[in-house]
Amino acid sequence: MNVRLREHSDTTRLILSAVGEHLTDTGYKLEEKKAAVIATEEDNFRRKIREASEILCQSPSLSRDRGFELPGLYGEDFTRDK
Repeated sequence: MNVRLREHSDTTRLILSAVGEHLTDTGYKLEEKKAAVIATEEDNFRRKIREASEILCQSPSLSRDRGFELPGLYGEDFTRDK
């Protein structure tokens, strides 16, 4: 996890992640001690579905895309709070 946190918080990279852009734009610092793994999944297909559902549930989202394209029936169940 620490490797991924460093990748996202590195604002000197040529191509920034969405998190890196947010840190650059706001001047915030990533607090590694407060970071946590939301879920783990060994199976690649299940991991993509889990990630897509987590992206839809988070508000505000820092994701540039919605991740794996979930079937339309998930849209009503996995929505951000308004």
